[in-house]
Amino acid sequence: MIDTREPHERRSWGGIPRRARAAVLLAAVLVAALLLAAAAMANGRGTATRPLRQARANSCVTCHTSRAALARASGRNAHVARFLVARGFVTSRHGRLGCVSCHGGRDGASGQKAAHRGMTANPSLAGAGSASCGACHSSVVTTFGTSLHRSAAGIWNKLRDRLSKADHGQAIARRTFRGKGGCGGCHSSCGDCHVSWPRASGAGLRAGHKFVTRTTVKQDDRGCVGCHDVIGPDYVSSDLHHKAGMGCSRCHTDRREYHGDGTARTDIHVAGAVVTRCVDCHQTLSASIHSPAHLAGATCEACHAAPYVNCYGGCHNGVEGGDRTRVRLGIGRDGRLDTFRHTPVSSDMFGGGVNFVPFIQLGGKATWVETAVHTTALPGRTQALCDRCHGPGTALLRPSELVFPDIEQSLLPTPLPPVS
Repeated sequence: MIDTREPHERRSWGGIPRRARAAVLLAAVLVAALLLAAAAMANGRGTATRPLRQARANSCVTCHTSRAALARASGRNAHVARFLVARGFVTSRHGRLGCVSCHGGRDGASGQKAAHRGMTANPSLAGAGSASCGACHSSVVTTFGTSLHRSAAGIWNKLRDRLSKADHGQAIARRTFRGKGGCGGCHSSCGDCHVSWPRASGAGLRAGHKFVTRTTVKQDDRGCVGCHDVIGPDYVSSDLHHKAGMGCSRCHTDRREYHGDGTARTDIHVAGAVVTRCVDCHQTLSASIHSPAHLAGATCEACHAAPYVNCYGGCHNGVEGGDRTRVRLGIGRDGRLDTFRHTPVSSDMFGGGVNFVPFIQLGGKATWVETAVHTTALPGRTQALCDRCHGPGTALLRPSELVFPDIEQSLLPTPLPPVS
């Protein structure tokens, strides 16, 4: 039988001409390459070429990575830099998820109002970040929900105790805590530490939306101090650790202090809330001044605290003046001498009208609060240092300084014999 096929048709494999077979093999190679690339991207190992091309067509990225475009869209220039997203973020692991996957809004919409419709500026605020951060970081989000940073339970419980003897005190406490600009606004979210500055620190993005896991001294000075606005300024202005270039996170390294450990605590003084101790670093102490008697009878701050700010004015409306900067030592929770901060009260500290409280009804808790002050200094072995507790007891809390003696009497220390 004569084969009437063309030569290229006769050169076949399994009945498939060679040209067709080459086309099939090329298609198979391309499909395999695409599958491998997709798998690599899913595992975070792929290149950023494809996501970056998609991002350039994304309305969120188009505006938020361009200072000029952001200014045109918002109609303002003053605060544009606070919301400018770094291009490096767009190609990062979080950036590749896409803006709307966390923030919502309308991707590709024309104009700021349309694009921001349904958008959540801080998706980690609701539910302690369970719906956003919790999708990947479930264990951290679970413990964070019970942390003091999230719950602000310490502030709430102090308010509740202060007003426990007041008529309608709990209603006033709720209004003060939950109202606009109230104390409850101090509680933080995942994003307030890892992505943006908290409102108390001026808001805006920390590092162009890049996720921050290790902070610098300058970042601590703004982020931590913005919320911890009594201890923070003391630390920045006078503590020897800060002068040595140490930020807050240099000592407070245990993540349980930020993220919690799953145990809901009522305030910062409850065991486990703060685990950082001076002896974590200072393990070798001079025996003469750091005698067993001193260590058993006084905290480190009792000797090493320089004068610190007391809470006149500020949250305590109507109370000004007084000795704002000083050291006062009283009997702490563990029976040792410790530093106490004065938090004076006034009838209009929660505002007037329905929030006015007669002074006598504010005695639900002491106005002297045991606190770990952050004004560490090297006092030197001087008579003045010894006189803090011995002899004249210059730093000891006095009966004349008590505001509500019935509940503050137990804080008064006994003067110690003079030494020279």
